[in-house]
Amino acid sequence: MSRASTPGTEAASRYPRFGVEEEFFLLDPADGRNVPLAAAVLEALPASARERSKSEFLASQIEHATGICETAADAREQLLEFRAGLAAASAAVGAVAAGMGTPYRAEQHPTLSPGARYAELAERHATLIDEHQVAAVHVHVGVPEPDAGVRGLRMVAAWLPLFKTISGNSPWWSAADSGFASWRTVLLRRWTTGGCPPAVADAEEYAARSNALVGIGGTRDEATVAWDVRLSSRYPTVELRVVDAQLTADDALLTALIARGLVSAAIRDPDAVPAYDPELVDAAIWHAARFGLSQGVAVPGGEGLASVGAAIEALLGALDSSADDLAVIERGLQRVLEEGTGAERQRAAAGDGGWDALRPYLEDSLAAS
Repeated sequence: MSRASTPGTEAASRYPRFGVEEEFFLLDPADGRNVPLAAAVLEALPASARERSKSEFLASQIEHATGICETAADAREQLLEFRAGLAAASAAVGAVAAGMGTPYRAEQHPTLSPGARYAELAERHATLIDEHQVAAVHVHVGVPEPDAGVRGLRMVAAWLPLFKTISGNSPWWSAADSGFASWRTVLLRRWTTGGCPPAVADAEEYAARSNALVGIGGTRDEATVAWDVRLSSRYPTVELRVVDAQLTADDALLTALIARGLVSAAIRDPDAVPAYDPELVDAAIWHAARFGLSQGVAVPGGEGLASVGAAIEALLGALDSSADDLAVIERGLQRVLEEGTGAERQRAAAGDGGWDALRPYLEDSLAAS
């Protein structure tokens, strides 16, 4: 099992601090189409929630960022508080806010949020913008110095297929079932960069490899090097980006705590960081995006595909987590095994009723505690 410590403040301070960014779609209650109401929803939010939220690339999206968190309880409280405010604000302006990686029914030509940066990205990517309707959970885990950050990045990169396996939550495209657990993954593969980062040796090599991409295709700066895990260009953190936007706060928290435990292990024990082949990880991410929990998952050091249960057991052994975090992680993983990923839960909720059946489930899930 993981190298767990005892719960409490002392245990919390031993582990890296972290933060969670969640993106949400605003949907039309009538048909599930994403609607450009972010400005109105932001205005309707309570002041405390508005301070840590903004519109995203699309005017039909809201992003919320927690403060820097020491404990799982702190992060969960912030996630739930914002989600409750978002539910009320979106209802007040006639929209449904939902944590999902793609909208149920995508706009044909989505409205972008205002700003020169977004306009330039749209110009560089041409008609790709029309289908770039995706939302994510991003997790930032603090690192003490850049080389430790690279170790954390490598540790998380090796486990990207399992992250995708347990977090696929974008089954819909144009009001139809895509057949994928994460259609968002497929949409993102069309951009200049994405997927698994290179297996670099240290921070100097990371900087050289990422800087070499700037100016090529749609990569206008370091912040648009869009690997599924990267070193943040703004903060001293490892940034996990592979996770689809999640139905519930607990779904998002699960992925955050796993990321924290992996980065912590890499910081404390460089020998714990496994080797990985980026092309194999990329193929395994596609596999996970397509099949979710149903057809096995690639794990570091393994050959072929392991069962999801075996992969989870290996993951738990790789974590450096507090007893509190480990308890939350184990409950969350058990819930995924019993109830399915977000994609599976969405499909079950929709059944034969389509959007009319799915909408109340999304509304109930947003601020569920």
